[in-house]
Amino acid sequence: GVRWDFSDKNVSGSLSTMIRTRWTFTDYDKDDAENSRNSSSFDVTQARLTADGTVLDKEFAYHMMGDFAGESASLKDAYISYQACDWADVSMGQHKTGLSRQFNTGDNNLQFPDASAVTAYFNLGRQAGAWASLKSSDMPVTFSAGIYNGESSGEGLNKSGTATLPTGVFAARYNMGHIDPFVESDIDNSEELAASFGASVAFGQSKRTGVSENDDTFTMSVDAIAKYQGWAFGAEYFYKDISNDAPDSDA
Repeated sequence: GVRWDFSDKNVSGSLSTMIRTRWTFTDYDKDDAENSRNSSSFDVTQARLTADGTVLDKEFAYHMMGDFAGESASLKDAYISYQACDWADVSMGQHKTGLSRQFNTGDNNLQFPDASAVTAYFNLGRQAGAWASLKSSDMPVTFSAGIYNGESSGEGLNKSGTATLPTGVFAARYNMGHIDPFVESDIDNSEELAASFGASVAFGQSKRTGVSENDDTFTMSVDAIAKYQGWAFGAEYFYKDISNDAPDSDA
């Protein structure tokens, strides 16, 4: 990518790309009646263009990312942030919700080529909303809170809210030692043991098509990650509860 800075106007910016390609060979079982032939495919799984920048002496920042892979281009992130002070900022736009450490880790910083199937199942995806974060340089603890359109039918990535039923997300993290929890492998070869512990919860109501009652949804994730001299270990636990006044609708 490229980067530019204008010191006299306190403006900075960058433009970067990320391209991921893959070859996949699928060997179906001979007893699989629906898939009688193996498959082989070359694919471009990601073709992303990202723009970042700051204005007004870094008081405001922006981030925008699109993905051109697949049959049609898709907007992933688009938000503006206001740095209220050294330890607090507020943002509004579309971004990953705060639930799940691995989901909020960039694809280029994962330990393996893909996030786990469990993470893909439980995360809330990208949604439009507003959020704030608190982080003090003197304390190893960070907090964040956000409100998003929610999980009603028809809501989600690049979609507007369909009901007045938002989803709230709260997250907290404690770092022990020098560690970036959103880089899964220990590429810095940490000389001393470093660890990070996080928890996030999401709760709200949602409206499903064809269901008269609203769903009450609660989702939680708890995670830990540790690094030491090139070794890295990470784990995450998820729990989700969906309740509804209709008979036999709880899960």
